[in-house]
Amino acid sequence: MTHPTAGDKAICKAQLLQLAREIEIETNIRRMEIARERFSLKTDSVVVEAGHGRGV
Repeated sequence: MTHPTAGDKAICKAQLLQLAREIEIETNIRRMEIARERFSLKTDSVVVEAGHGRGV
């Protein structure tokens, strides 16, 4: 087994950083989707409550 060179380490580090960025992006997208779903549920319930009992 050979020892990794400085170049090998740099490539590995760059790949790990790229993977971390991709994971962060995916995580942020999922968080936005969850927030959008929660906001949608809240606005739907507000519309229902606002219309409740007013003959709308």
